[in-house]
Amino acid sequence: MVDHHTKAAAENLVQQHGNPSRPKHVGKIFQPLMHNYLYGVTRLHIVEQITARVRKGQSLESIWQSMNWFNRKNREDARSLSVMGVSKEKWAVQFAEVLMIDIKAKYEASNTHLLINIPLELALFYFVFGMNWKLLGKVALAGVVFSELSGFYRENKGFSMIEFLLYGVVLQHLYQTRKLVSLPALFTAGIALMPLYFDPPAPGQWKTMTGKEHTAHDLHYIAMGGGLLLRWFKLL
Repeated sequence: MVDHHTKAAAENLVQQHGNPSRPKHVGKIFQPLMHNYLYGVTRLHIVEQITARVRKGQSLESIWQSMNWFNRKNREDARSLSVMGVSKEKWAVQFAEVLMIDIKAKYEASNTHLLINIPLELALFYFVFGMNWKLLGKVALAGVVFSELSGFYRENKGFSMIEFLLYGVVLQHLYQTRKLVSLPALFTAGIALMPLYFDPPAPGQWKTMTGKEHTAHDLHYIAMGGGLLLRWFKLL
């Protein structure tokens, strides 16, 4: 979350230094409130984050080093901006444009995976709870609340908070009905742990619970625990 002064400064930087031939966003944006429920980001948003970090005293070098890059060439391209003597203001915008190139493929893949994951999760819900659409609506609403509040804890995006809250609700229900040793329980546990397998934190970085490809594992399991507790106390 950034203040309105930082937002205004970032807008001015993008207008002054943005390359008109570069896209204004990569991936997809669905942001009815504060949280983007798909996977994508705008150039302006990245510049806002960089501007906020610079105003807090972080150097350009430290910002560059803190980024997890998918492509080493993009990492070095971003590094070369400071070597070329670009001003801080122009660096922030050009850095954002290089970062967007780097994350584009990841966001496109994540949005494609949603087309597979959501039908599977709806099928799981139907298998466990039947045609209980009222409960499904409550789970979705609770997931939206978790998603919106999560931005105050750390930067994140996507549909995963709703998904993991659903996993918690399913697992608690299966435990309560003594079906924890069952195919639905095994399936739910598998898809809940799968992100840790495919995108584990870098060596020595397990305390951050952030995958090498930016997966926010801590938020996932907080949401999952929240779903379990909400179902446990019969709030869902």
